[in-house]
Amino acid sequence: MSPCVPSVNTLSVRPSSESLSRGIESKKRLSEKLPLFIEPESPTILCLLPLTSNQIVL
Repeated sequence: MSPCVPSVNTLSVRPSSESLSRGIESKKRLSEKLPLFIEPESPTILCLLPLTSNQIVL
């Protein structure tokens, strides 16, 4: 789970509209490729998915 923490901190430190739109873009791309990220080889991506959603909600 530790690999997720730096990513969240980076997002939180820069709450600019640019980073927000980039986060929304990333979420769209993740939604398109969702089946790929459910594979057990990508635990970090799975960990990032809910955090990305929370970041966009904020």
